[in-house]
Amino acid sequence: MKLIKQIIIRSRRNLSWMFALAVFASPLASALEVRGQEVSQADISLLPPVCKLILIERPGVHQGAGDRALTVDEPLFELPEYAMAKINSHFHHYCWALIHKMRYFRAKGKIDRDFLFSEFMGDIDYVLKNSRKDWQYFHVLLVDQAEMLKTRGDFPSSLLKIDEALNHNPVYERAYALKSKVFLAMGDKQNAIDSAREGLKKIPQSKYLHWQLEQLGVKVAPLLKPDSDNKDASNAQPTSPRPREDIKPLEHPTVPEGDASISTSPTKDNTSKEIIPASNRPNGNPYCRFCP
Repeated sequence: MKLIKQIIIRSRRNLSWMFALAVFASPLASALEVRGQEVSQADISLLPPVCKLILIERPGVHQGAGDRALTVDEPLFELPEYAMAKINSHFHHYCWALIHKMRYFRAKGKIDRDFLFSEFMGDIDYVLKNSRKDWQYFHVLLVDQAEMLKTRGDFPSSLLKIDEALNHNPVYERAYALKSKVFLAMGDKQNAIDSAREGLKKIPQSKYLHWQLEQLGVKVAPLLKPDSDNKDASNAQPTSPRPREDIKPLEHPTVPEGDASISTSPTKDNTSKEIIPASNRPNGNPYCRFCP
């Protein structure tokens, strides 16, 4: 009888511990899903801090928040790593787009890649269309689209996106670097050089553009140190103030040479395909279940 009581007591204690662990572990164990598909921990680890914040640490913070989204915790959202999400209640779509991009490079078939490309472009288009006009990061998203279009081999569309980005921010180093790469991929070395030179003229202290020109076989003057006593340093044009780019482009896997499964040449079907709205996406919006 005594043995039976001890077994019952121990069982109750074990059940209590199991219940406590379940309560505290449930928020951590809950899986992040985007469009009905679970996001792997590996993908989450590659997301920029701002996306980890709004998708995992503060899920749903944008949904239904209107233009005043993310203005409550001003000290937090003034930090560079979170600044892109400030005053933009639609920014979570950009984070979804980054997840679609990661899935794109893991996809094994053309049909899957075409669909994920369409999702990627659609979510970014949604942010570009619905963001406030005083939001300062349109150029970042446009260059993200241009990079994906380059990967797809749609070089003309990629160049159009880059030019649009430079209209928003004419001193965006990443745009000039990508423009040079696109021209080089097209076999137009002279325009590749001209694009990098144009960028270096606008951003004289750009180490990357300096290096890029050297890789193209162009001799360029050494970069001036900020504290240099060289007289030319005082005449150098300072870089214009520009918004902080707290989200860096995600590096995608390099396509192995000879892999015909991912085309690197222009094709007729490189344009974004229309997504059929799902039944759980209200108001005919093909990209958002929660937004008005």
